[in-house]
Amino acid sequence: REQLQRLQSSIPPLEQRDNELAKLIESALLEVRRMVPKHEALAQDHDNLKSCLAEADGRLRGAAEQIEELMSGQDGVLTRLDRFQEGLNEVEKHVSTVVESRL
Repeated sequence: REQLQRLQSSIPPLEQRDNELAKLIESALLEVRRMVPKHEALAQDHDNLKSCLAEADGRLRGAAEQIEELMSGQDGVLTRLDRFQEGLNEVEKHVSTVVESRL
């Protein structure tokens, strides 16, 4: 009887603890349900960002190639500047020669 009374007296605290745990589990489930859409939105944002970065990287590579083409080659800017400098040097020599001949 004594043992039965002890067991019966422990039932209400165990039931109360069981109810508290059930509430905690329910609260955790609600929180997880709220987090799932946020997680999915963040995952989508991450995918979009990766896509944008890949597109930007491709554009930058294309721009770098175009700049390289403009700067080098037969009709490139650097080649044209070299030719222009050579022309200026020739003009300077000619002007110098003309000035010296008149003196």
